[in-house]
Amino acid sequence: MEVFKMKKYFWVGICGILAAFAPLASADSASGTTTVSVTVGPEASLTVDTATTSLTTTGTVFNDYTGTTNLTYKIRTSTGSGTGSITAQVQADFAANGPSVASGDLTYTCTVSSPGSACSQQTASTSAATPVATFGADAHSADTGNSASTTWTLKNRPQIKTGTYSVTVTYTISAT
Repeated sequence: MEVFKMKKYFWVGICGILAAFAPLASADSASGTTTVSVTVGPEASLTVDTATTSLTTTGTVFNDYTGTTNLTYKIRTSTGSGTGSITAQVQADFAANGPSVASGDLTYTCTVSSPGSACSQQTASTSAATPVATFGADAHSADTGNSASTTWTLKNRPQIKTGTYSVTVTYTISAT
């Protein structure tokens, strides 16, 4: 019986020693740190809100056709020397016997909410992008985007044959 008691006390003693060290083992911890950094550069995006711009005429005979294309833009330009722009370019002229982009029949004016500056009246072109808006250094649009538009005017010339005519206009935004 004496040996049994000694073994029992031995195991109770071992368990007591292990229990005493258990809090020390769980008290260990480690930590580390990191630095989170980002380089924010110039960016720009553009949405053409008017998928098809229908040109219509009102009033007396041979008044010009007009219609408006609405845009939403987002932009961030660099501080210091940053710039940005929105341009428009007609991809190909109207079909034969129709209005003529090449002859200057299609023009537009612009409206642009701040921070953009709107263009003056422009003659549309198939050979080069023409201005819609410009942006200076440190320009920032709203998170939801800002508005812009082009109001088109198409000359209503008597020599144009009747029919339906259309062109595709590509708008481009850039930021530096």
